[in-house]
Amino acid sequence: MPDIIQFKNGNQIKNTYDAGGHKLGTEYFTWRPGANAPVINAGDLLNLSYSQASTDQNGTAYIGNFEYNTLNGNSSLTTLSRIYNDEGYVENPANPQYYYFRHDHLGDNREVWCANTNTVAQRTQYYPSGLPFAYDRTVDHPDLQHRKYNGKEFVEMHGYDTYDFDHRGFYPAADVFTTRDWKAEETPDVSPYSYACDNPVRYRDENGDGPKDKILGFAAAVIDNAFGGITSTREIAAKYVTDAKDFNKGQDVGDAASIALWAAEFTGGQGIESGGAAVVTASLVAEVPSGGTSTVTLAGGAVAIGSGELMKAQGAMVMAVSTSNLTSQKGRITDNSEGTRSKNRLPDKAEPNTVEKNKPGTSMKKYGPDGNVQKEFNKGHTGEKVPKNEKNNHIHDYKPNPNNPSGRGDRQPGRPVKKHELKKDFNHE
Repeated sequence: MPDIIQFKNGNQIKNTYDAGGHKLGTEYFTWRPGANAPVINAGDLLNLSYSQASTDQNGTAYIGNFEYNTLNGNSSLTTLSRIYNDEGYVENPANPQYYYFRHDHLGDNREVWCANTNTVAQRTQYYPSGLPFAYDRTVDHPDLQHRKYNGKEFVEMHGYDTYDFDHRGFYPAADVFTTRDWKAEETPDVSPYSYACDNPVRYRDENGDGPKDKILGFAAAVIDNAFGGITSTREIAAKYVTDAKDFNKGQDVGDAASIALWAAEFTGGQGIESGGAAVVTASLVAEVPSGGTSTVTLAGGAVAIGSGELMKAQGAMVMAVSTSNLTSQKGRITDNSEGTRSKNRLPDKAEPNTVEKNKPGTSMKKYGPDGNVQKEFNKGHTGEKVPKNEKNNHIHDYKPNPNNPSGRGDRQPGRPVKKHELKKDFNHE
């Protein structure tokens, strides 16, 4: 992300980051009407600050999920703007106004609802690239808040019109990132500036890192489901992951796509079965009058019935497996701020009646008589979307999966550790 964006008319945007690249603040400098702005040549950068005579300053400071408005470089004029959460934000804590987002399938904020007045406070419609449609300011209120496409901040100041995608800026008018993908070597067949493999309707790129891990998760889930969930495809794919969050979301989409795809297979089987049944009925009615010549038609109808039943059975089986895998979050891996460390992930199958612990000591698994994992201990995870019970040390139980009785069970949501449970089940104090 850029530190300074210099505009030819003298205006400027300055960004400040911490050592990890997280944005701490943005300042917008604007030359006042009548002030003599200097002539800016290519490559020139001004050293701007607030000046009562020539330059205004306003901006935003970011501290976790808190946002503050800054003005004219004067800390006494800094005010708390809003506090964000997973569902929306609150303004003015002294007299709170509660706002909630309505998302679409890509995580775009389509509407903002005000709970205090029970009204729609903002509406935003998008082109596939994320560029907002033309709007009526008196109805749609585009300036109410700026987290829009994919939930990212849309910086419109000075005509910049670019989304802040954490690691890179995204310019939706051209559907490209403004800088190269730092993981470009992983996808040599894709432009390092392209967004979501040039298919923003189907994919999203949550932080500017490229969609490789999402595609990997999607493919692993679809293949695993098609084979009845008995493969190690997800575990193998996890070894090549660099962003667990993207990989997990890819699996979510892959499981959902499998359900939809095999539902169509089931429906198609029903249609073929019904058609075959109709042919059989008609053939039986015509059998005597035809002198037996409808026997071939009768056989064809029977074959159609058999094919339809097979399609229905296969569709029902894969739908059940896909639904189970989506519910149990099969194959999902732990995310952390430093990225995934796949080598520390424990397998789901090991020596029967044993306990394994990963090298960092953050996870343990207990294996049953068949070698499948029975119980899993994890230290608390960090992140905004981590379930409450999993922010502290917790246990995942594995319940038998009727669709895969000889394989790994369904992984249950995290729960608190019971007294003496670690010593009893994991031989750990």
